[in-house]
Amino acid sequence: GQLADRTQELQEYARYTLESQKDLHLAISENDWEALQVLALAEGISYQSLARSILHKYVTGRLSLATGMP
Repeated sequence: GQLADRTQELQEYARYTLESQKDLHLAISENDWEALQVLALAEGISYQSLARSILHKYVTGRLSLATGMP
């Protein structure tokens, strides 16, 4: 259900913070940055964590640029 899905998401966020990490610096539009902050706030996480999650899902094949879904 939704609670199980949310629990799994939060566990993934926690795991990302424990893994060895590399810095990634990039410039994005102000509109995208503001939207990312709003979405992260709604999820109760930092915008960095949200961006990291989106990128992780894309590189692991769980997110498609064309549809936003696998």
